[in-house]
Amino acid sequence: QFFADPTDAGSYSAQNWVARIYAEDEARASGTLTATTEVNTLTALLVGATIDFGSIDLGSTSAEQTLVVTNSGNNNTTDVRLSGTTLACTVGTIPLVNIKYSLVAGNVLGDMVALKAVGSADDLDMDIAKASVAGTASTENLYWKLLMPSSGLDGACVGTVTAVAISS
Repeated sequence: QFFADPTDAGSYSAQNWVARIYAEDEARASGTLTATTEVNTLTALLVGATIDFGSIDLGSTSAEQTLVVTNSGNNNTTDVRLSGTTLACTVGTIPLVNIKYSLVAGNVLGDMVALKAVGSADDLDMDIAKASVAGTASTENLYWKLLMPSSGLDGACVGTVTAVAISS
């Protein structure tokens, strides 16, 4: 596994990656080929697939759920822009204000931040470093809770959380 530093910006912007190939056949004929390339900055995330709050009684708060966010690019620090949709249930909906997250585990619901709609997304300032050790991902956690309304809901509820990678 290799960790390519970008050369389009940052501390290696004055450099490029150079590949040289030398070949020689049995008759001692030889040739050399050199190619120079720019390695672009890749700001990318890998986000856990599902936040499953399980079954929650009306008027209750879910147990805390953890969503792992991984810097899967070569940007030294990657941040997250977070937004989402209301939860559409078989009967009724759960508003965004009831879907809460935190960068710190164990927060009470009142100290957590309500998920915002796509047009007013939050930049979380997570500053996830890029990986630098083979086999060790660079991750941060987001902690989630859901406050169920006290009435008007039934069945399964589904919504979307969107996490966009941005440069810190």
